[in-house]
Amino acid sequence: MTVLKIYEIPIYPLPDVAKWVHPEYIIYDGVRPPKFKRPPGRPKKKPRAKTTRELLGLKGKHTSSTCGVAGQNRRSCRNRPQEV
Repeated sequence: MTVLKIYEIPIYPLPDVAKWVHPEYIIYDGVRPPKFKRPPGRPKKKPRAKTTRELLGLKGKHTSSTCGVAGQNRRSCRNRPQEV
């Protein structure tokens, strides 16, 4: 669209505020302020929701890959085979 086509339709100025037509529901109820005001600034991050395992307190046991004993890992395994 060109600028001339946009302004082909005449734009009429608004009448004085005293001559405005107000709907009845606004006259009787009045205009109230909003129920709440948004706080300024960036919203805070919400905490991560806990999984079912975390809520129940179930923790996995670490096992050694060489001997399969719980509570050890490959590096601290006491039953590892002797290297020759």
